[in-house]
Amino acid sequence: MTFSPDGRYVAYHYWAEEPENSDVYVLDVSTGEEHVLIEHPADDRMLGWAPDGRHVLFQSDRSGTPGAWLLPVADGRATGAPWLVKPDMWRTVGVGFTRDGRYFYKVTTERRDVYVANLDPQTQSIVGTPTAVSARSPFNTSGGSWSPDGRHLAYRRERDQTSPVDKVVVQSLETGDVKEFDLGVPGWISVHSWTADGRALVIVASNPNDRDNRVALYRLDVQTGRKQILSNPLPNVPLTHPLPPPDNGSLLYLLSEENDEGQAAFRFVRYDPATGDSTVLFKTPFGAWGQIMGFDVSPDGRTIAFGYAPVTGGPQGKSLVLLPISGGPPQELPIEGVIMPAWMPDARALLFQRFAAGGPVWEAWYVELAGGEPHPIGLTTHGTPGLHVDPSGRRIAYTSGRSGSELWVMENFLPEGSRR
Repeated sequence: MTFSPDGRYVAYHYWAEEPENSDVYVLDVSTGEEHVLIEHPADDRMLGWAPDGRHVLFQSDRSGTPGAWLLPVADGRATGAPWLVKPDMWRTVGVGFTRDGRYFYKVTTERRDVYVANLDPQTQSIVGTPTAVSARSPFNTSGGSWSPDGRHLAYRRERDQTSPVDKVVVQSLETGDVKEFDLGVPGWISVHSWTADGRALVIVASNPNDRDNRVALYRLDVQTGRKQILSNPLPNVPLTHPLPPPDNGSLLYLLSEENDEGQAAFRFVRYDPATGDSTVLFKTPFGAWGQIMGFDVSPDGRTIAFGYAPVTGGPQGKSLVLLPISGGPPQELPIEGVIMPAWMPDARALLFQRFAAGGPVWEAWYVELAGGEPHPIGLTTHGTPGLHVDPSGRRIAYTSGRSGSELWVMENFLPEGSRR
């Protein structure tokens, strides 16, 4: 939202029926009346109100790629057609005008890709060079969930300035063919698991317009694109993370709560949609926010594995905990620094990550649950931790990338009479 220089109007954009098509509106501060300033089938977004009050700068992809356009205005309404002043405004976030008519904006240079690495089943170490499966995409990608037959990988294509919605990508690892789906609402999504028949995905999605910070659980048919809300049983609880449901039909949640001192406590909860009953499987004391350092459900649906850093939190988890889903005491293994555990298909071993000095760099490790010392597998990732093992146990999908941004300035683009 941007005030006009005289303070009479506020200009802003928002998404209406189609998340990828937004328009710019103006609100009269004194009367509260709203009217359309820029209406077009393209995606139009407000950038700033020029200091002379006679022009509005906005971003639009009406020419095929996102660019900066200038629109003449008077009394909060357009007085002519806009014209393109800067093409190819990819991955930009507006900062604002200075009084002399310069416009500053940020360009995001971060890059994240989904990679696949081969794992030797004898040595449990990486062989060959990992491959970026999303290298051809101009968008950041993350996550990864293997289909039951191991032939497809589903991951998240992150939203940016060209699209306000995250998309679900399903890619064939044999042919490279890609399908894209979206849930139709702006917000964050996570690809959690496939259904047992391989026909659909379980997706967790948040809605930024939900003041209670709730999330919904969706079923997405990868053949038809049809989506269905499965369950949203626990409203009014912040940071609700559904886990893939075990075979018994119940749902698993990691819930958080905050006390008056700003301390957090976490609960693993098993929820039965048929009866509405909830059972707390594990609860942490109030303390730091980073007490649960990633989690995964075993392939047989019996056990949750998670890194646990009680009270103090921080990047170094203190131990690995195995929690029975049917109930019972947890088993704590004295393996330090556990982040984001991932089960091997036979449920007898786990991969996990540890924070490396000079990070954010994460080292991948392997451990047999029956005994033996953990050993590194020869894989490091940058930025985002998380490992996803395919059904054969021979391939690992993961996200790696680096963050960064640049500050840019546009000069001498306002009409001569409008510059100060």
